[in-house]
Amino acid sequence: MFDFTPTEEQEALKTMIREFVEREVAPKAAAYDAEPDPVKGIPWDIIKAGHELGLNRLCVREDLGGGGADSLTLGMLVEELARGDLGISVVYAQNWKIMQIIQRAGNDEQLKKFLVPFLDDPVGCCSVAMKEAESGSDHQIPHPDPKAGPKMRCERDGDYAVLNGVKEFISNGHIAHLYVILARSDSKVPLKEGMSAFIVPRDLPGVDNLEGFEVTRVYDKIGERLGGNGELTFENCRVPMENMIFEWNTALRDWSATSPQSNAYAGASVLGVGWAAFERALEYSQVRIQGVKPIIQHANISIKLADMYASLMAAQMMVRRGCWIADNFDYFDLRLARSIKPFCSKVVMKVALEAMQMFGGNGAMRDVGMEKLVRDATIFLHSDGCNDALDRGTGELLPHSPIII
Repeated sequence: MFDFTPTEEQEALKTMIREFVEREVAPKAAAYDAEPDPVKGIPWDIIKAGHELGLNRLCVREDLGGGGADSLTLGMLVEELARGDLGISVVYAQNWKIMQIIQRAGNDEQLKKFLVPFLDDPVGCCSVAMKEAESGSDHQIPHPDPKAGPKMRCERDGDYAVLNGVKEFISNGHIAHLYVILARSDSKVPLKEGMSAFIVPRDLPGVDNLEGFEVTRVYDKIGERLGGNGELTFENCRVPMENMIFEWNTALRDWSATSPQSNAYAGASVLGVGWAAFERALEYSQVRIQGVKPIIQHANISIKLADMYASLMAAQMMVRRGCWIADNFDYFDLRLARSIKPFCSKVVMKVALEAMQMFGGNGAMRDVGMEKLVRDATIFLHSDGCNDALDRGTGELLPHSPIII
């Protein structure tokens, strides 16, 4: 039951992604990464090539025109994309995650209205917005005080919900055409009892788009630069109530049931960076001569490479188990789901630094590419929930949640 060896179909999809990375991503990633203006660094040509390959259709149900891929398969593909570039991996990890959320939480009318047109959008990307200036990973451990958590307001006005507030650091936020926005619909109760969620289109072909919503900033990050983050500002943005997913005030309470794969995909993304760093270090160790022999023949290097490989394999098994339980909810363990991203990011940060060290002075040279992998690895120490918050939340669950094996 728990053999996660790729099937023939999964291997075929991995090969397709690997060829896409070699053809479209690898030749361009360094130049996009080096672009000082994050707006000019948006890889539209790669996103369009991904559309032509049908990447956004992979996770969508077959009856809606998609490929019906499960979370385990998608996790493998997220990891494969990240071997080429973390940012591109995050773009599609976000797309797949959010389309899965909409499919699980949305009704048939919403799927036909928003998801089906999205599949024909040549630059279609998805985004989910929770983070605010005074509220970050604290929604992972919701505080009972009503003053805690996101402040963005959501007020009912007849057949509309009116959104006011600002979301920051939102993945795909600057490029998305389809959003899931979470806001406080009741600020007098704890977070879990007072949030609602809405599907919000922006420049989505064939769909009536909304006024009062704009991207007001694109962030300039140290890593993951091909997968950017935006600031979203809402001023009296009137969203039809028919766009609501979940029930009024229940969005955060019901969120985990529709996004159990989220942290597993995040772990898969950063894991791909680790494999890229390891493979480059392994290749370099076989050609770099020091002391009249390749450095891989020096014990300190070979032992480090072995440790790096073992750590990455352990992380990979954790990711694949996490992806599998996301679709097999009888086996779902929230502690495992929370643990995946922190564990993988810490493993990969260590691997990336060790790999760069094996290159000696060359590792610090930008044209070699190792410093990019270190910068990318750094991002996931806090992206998709900062490690400390996720680790703390996992620790608090330990005494109370039964172990599911």
